Amino acid sequence: MTVDSAAPFPSSQRRGGAAASRLARRGGQIGETSGRSSIEASPYRARASRQPVCAFAALGAGTPLRGGECGPVLLALVCTLWLHSVEALAGSDRLVFGLQAAYGLENGIPRNISHIQMLYAQPQVGIIVWDSPESRLLIKRFEIVSEGIIGGAIHPGGHLLGDTVMFRVSGNPRRKFIPFFNVSSGPLRTNLDEKAPELGGHVQFISQGGVGIQRRLNVKQSVVMEYRYFHMSNAGLTKPNPGFNGSMLSIGMRWNPTK
Repeated sequence: MTVDSAAPFPSSQRRGGAAASRLARRGGQIGETSGRSSIEASPYRARASRQPVCAFAALGAGTPLRGGECGPVLLALVCTLWLHSVEALAGSDRLVFGLQAAYGLENGIPRNISHIQMLYAQPQVGIIVWDSPESRLLIKRFEIVSEGIIGGAIHPGGHLLGDTVMFRVSGNPRRKFIPFFNVSSGPLRTNLDEKAPELGGHVQFISQGGVGIQRRLNVKQSVVMEYRYFHMSNAGLTKPNPGFNGSMLSIGMRWNPTK
């Protein structure tokens, strides 16, 4: 029997071949679509892989956080640690609070150009480092205090916002009166330089030293009065930087609520 190569296949074979051809074309289209999707998605995967990953997981969840999600977690962590620290210090009777109102006046050393007058609040929170009332030394207590500066200049105008670190020592009490001495220094931000040529730039530093008297009202509360001499300038950050000196008087309250 001779088979003619040019003879058409039976209808069943033709249908099978057509189906196979359609499947092949469909498979090619699927492969092309899949390859194109992979290529299009690759930049997003690369960009995602470059995002910083926070080292902290969300409150014990095992999934690392991206950089944009890390800030609130760190803020909550810092606040929690700070609250626990305050509770620990309060429990040890070593936390000291204070609030004073201060009036500062520029003097003529070396010059008095703008006649600067300042009025500001001094919130304080500190730690009693050493306390020995029975000591033979003249110094009975040593404290490290963070003191804020919140206020402004009555003349020629401007705001003051800053903080200083203070070292304060107290002497021998006489009845209900306790003398003390302190030195402090720290940065502050002000726009006083726009109206007073003595200052250059919005960032200034204030260094001061003073003496005062503390009068006990009871075991926990005292009235405080003190005098300080201070210098304010920008520590050479910008020019000009003449700075100015002045005197400050303050009055306020001091208390240790856990003692």
